[in-house]
Amino acid sequence: MGGQRGFLAVVAGIVALLILTVGVVLVQGEQPAASFGPDSPEAAVQAYLVAWDAGDDRTAWAAFSAQVQAETPLDSYTEQAQTLRVKGFAPDGSRRVFINSAKVSGERAVVSVTIETTAVRGMNVDRFRQTTTIPMVRADGAWKVDQLLMGTDTWFVGK
Repeated sequence: MGGQRGFLAVVAGIVALLILTVGVVLVQGEQPAASFGPDSPEAAVQAYLVAWDAGDDRTAWAAFSAQVQAETPLDSYTEQAQTLRVKGFAPDGSRRVFINSAKVSGERAVVSVTIETTAVRGMNVDRFRQTTTIPMVRADGAWKVDQLLMGTDTWFVGK
């Protein structure tokens, strides 16, 4: 009888932890997207990321500078993006991107972003944060991403 009580106590503890974890996730929830001036480098990065997350490769590619587009035509970009999504790099809600700031110098800017990735392994929820920068260039009156990206990553570009 004592063994059964111990087992029930362990099960109750696990259920309580699960409820607590779900509660934390629900309380944290989705934060509303930040709002930036329509003609800002931050807004251009945000528009690119929205297109990438939606799987809209044409719009994501259009956010790149003419130099990046010349180096990687749309069909090549689309092929790489689709390959990555098949390999498990599709947006799944485990990654959030926070646009921190932009430093503008004439027709160039650097946008600082923090990428937060959440990994759930059994009962553990781990969060990893990485801050990186995205170079921008102003061309034809609009800010453009001046580096080939797949989401916020460059390490697998061209692979």
